[in-house]
Amino acid sequence: MRDGVYRIIESEKLPPQVGPFEFHYSRRFEMAALSCACGCGHRVMLNLLDQHHLVIEDGLPSITPSILVSDAPCLSHFFIRRGRVAWAEQWSKKKVDHVMQYQVSRHVEQDRSRRPKPSFLRRFTNWFASWFNR
Repeated sequence: MRDGVYRIIESEKLPPQVGPFEFHYSRRFEMAALSCACGCGHRVMLNLLDQHHLVIEDGLPSITPSILVSDAPCLSHFFIRRGRVAWAEQWSKKKVDHVMQYQVSRHVEQDRSRRPKPSFLRRFTNWFASWFNR
């Protein structure tokens, strides 16, 4: 399995199962699905809006940054460059958990900062109403 080449398959919706070296890409949703490079058969989902960047050349995907399979026992860590797998440093379960915890906290903070702040009128109304609830 390690010597194949990933090829782009454009799909409106991503399939629930992905074959070896299939790289399904939904332009509409900016998501991708591929089978883990180690051959374990695990389907890897990539968010191309926030976490990963995809470049397509001659139907071959290149992904940055690296792909870390944190939700499968293999804990694979690799790059895809022009469809070919380049293996990255193998991480321990402890390091994977630490990185994933950081990612979750980063997303929570981003969500907080994206929420619109209440208008002055809404803040004043809430403040005024709080005086009657004391």
